[in-house]
This record gives sequence, C-alpha cells and structure tokens, in this order.
Amino acid sequence: MSLLGEVAPLVAPLLGEQALFRLTSSSKELRALQGLPLDLTGKCARASEALRVARVHHTRFLIPAFTVDQCSQAEWEELCSLPGLVSLTLKGRRNPAVGPTSLPQSRSIVSLRLLEHAGALVRDLTHAARCAALETLVLHGCAALTDVAPLATAPRLRCLELRKATALTDLAPLCCGAACWRLASLGLQGCRLLRDVASLGALRALEEVRHMLIAPTDSAV
Repeated sequence: MSLLGEVAPLVAPLLGEQALFRLTSSSKELRALQGLPLDLTGKCARASEALRVARVHHTRFLIPAFTVDQCSQAEWEELCSLPGLVSLTLKGRRNPAVGPTSLPQSRSIVSLRLLEHAGALVRDLTHAARCAALETLVLHGCAALTDVAPLATAPRLRCLELRKATALTDLAPLCCGAACWRLASLGLQGCRLLRDVASLGALRALEEVRHMLIAPTDSAV
C-alpha cells in the first residue's frame, strides 16, 4: 500500500463529513479503503450528512460515537442501526417540527442522549426491552412523554435523565423489572407534575436522584 493509503484512515477522523465524503470518493485507491474502521467521534453534523457518509458506496463505517442535529424519525432509526455505534447524541431546536418519537431498536447502543429540545416529540418507549446494551438514556424537553413503564424492561439501564417531562405524573411503573436492580442515577429536573417520589424506594441500586422544579421562565419547551 502507498503512503497515501496508509495515512488516509488516520486523517479521516479529523475531517468534516463533506470533506470525508469527497476524500473517500476521490480515487480508486481510497475507495478501496472505505471498509476500514473510521472513527468520527465528536463531529457534529446534520443527520442526513452523517448518514450520507455511512452509506458512501454502501460502506460499513465503524462509528462508535456520533453527535447530530435536525433528525427526523426515519433518520433517527437509520442512525441507530449503524454497525458499531455505541453512543448517539442528538441536539434539537425549540418547538421542532420533526424529530424522534420513539426509542430505537438497537442492540449495540450504550448511551443515548437527546439534548436541549431534541426529546420534545418522544412519547413511545416500548422498544426499551430491545435496547440490550443501553446503560444511559437522557431525554431533554420530553413534554410528550407520559408513560415510563417500558423503561423497567431495559435490561442494562443504569442512568436515566428525564428533563422537563412536564406531562409525567407517575414513576411507580418504573420501579420494577430490571430497573429495580440496576438503575443507579435518576434525573427528574423540571418534571413539575411529579409530587410523590416515594415509590423510588423500590429501586435497590439507586444512588442519586436529581429532582427540582425549573423556573417558569425556562420551563417552556
């Protein structure tokens, strides 16, 4: 292999998505390298751009961690199915018109974080039991969420943060199943309808609970 061929896999993680797309499509030699693992950790991009990189010539990029924004439900599901993905962070805008509405069916993702307003449309957690590796789930601005019972079936969930889940009134369904023995950290900031958290005493591994009301001027999603 030439020097260019040896250096390309090292340079690729430092490039932006568009530059990487051009690089890996620029020559026959580099196209042959597309099956090598490429770590794009820390690159923030639109979901459509991230997916384009992952699909270049049907390449199976190894992307252990990704941060994206402006993500539709279809793009969300496709991102979560990328081979080798273990951490996905989504950043959202206030009052999003589109966005994820449910948990993905992923057996590899360990950390799933929907920050800022990215969790605004999430209301369906029924796939939690199929998230076999999921240990950390962060949902910010999840005003549409009313039922957390499915999370009790997530087999490895240890850290859960539900910020501004303003329609959530009951945590009792969470306190059974696998969650009863594994959940160690729980964040409930801005969940203003939650008054009785006594049921959390059933969570045997719980070490930390963060529960406070956010000022009215900051409570809008």
